Amino acid sequence: SSGAMIGAFFCDGFELEEIEEILLKQKPKLGINVLNLRQSILSFSTITGILKKNLRSKKIEHLRLPLHVALTSLE
Repeated sequence: SSGAMIGAFFCDGFELEEIEEILLKQKPKLGINVLNLRQSILSFSTITGILKKNLRSKKIEHLRLPLHVALTSLE
């Protein structure tokens, strides 16, 4: 989700202005998966690429602050 992505940046030590700049720069590249809405609205490969390219920490365990993400499957 977008909240989890923003949370990852925040927990990695980014300021809100930095997060906004990174995501606005990537906005045109965020893919919408309209072929399979049950799987995901946003393309995970695009989000993964943004995180890998910009996060300082390479593992969730290495973030400056602990990150907890709740998720569920609608199926």
